[in-house]
Amino acid sequence: MSENVDIQTLEAIRNRRSIRFFEDKPIPEPLLKAVLEDAIWAPSSMNMQPYRWYVVQTPLVREKLLKCLNNQSAASTAPVLCVNVACWGDWPEASQEHLAWSRQRPEFNEVQKEAFVKKMAMLSSAFELPREELRVWATKSAALSCENLMLSASARGISSCPMEGGWGPEALLQAGEVLGLDSTTQSVIMVIALGYKSPKHLDMPIWRREFSKLVHFL
Repeated sequence: MSENVDIQTLEAIRNRRSIRFFEDKPIPEPLLKAVLEDAIWAPSSMNMQPYRWYVVQTPLVREKLLKCLNNQSAASTAPVLCVNVACWGDWPEASQEHLAWSRQRPEFNEVQKEAFVKKMAMLSSAFELPREELRVWATKSAALSCENLMLSASARGISSCPMEGGWGPEALLQAGEVLGLDSTTQSVIMVIALGYKSPKHLDMPIWRREFSKLVHFL
């Protein structure tokens, strides 16, 4: 193992747990924003970042969202609920923003800028796909952002609990309605509860399948 390995990063990975009960204690806004900033630095397909984060803190929206989540203890006790949404309809806007950014970079010469414009024009054809394929494409990048958020929170002393799928497709659609999403181009991927672990949460040993069953060297 390299001597330069970041021990704090490894601890954040190995020590993260899905917490079911949180303390009644708010997360300082600068700390919450830092975690979300780390989340959006996750890698994404073609750097399109096809997702959005909805940070639910207000009582009214929270109450509606809790019904979709079956009032799970993690959701009902956490001070913040971060909803990750795949947005496969954002690519035209994102690609234009990316182009504008490239034109302003002093590191790029005119030849490089022109090559970037051509590359983005070629990539546009990749988005002429059926809706379901675009949804899956966006979901993969959105999930990477979710992992960044939870690891950043872990490294900063904040606990988390990802909640996805178990509440059913109908509940996912209802959660989207609560947020005012366009179901033709957006879908809820998961809700991540953030907060500080309560003494009510009981830490248990964590099971993992054998390395040889999960990792194959070819």
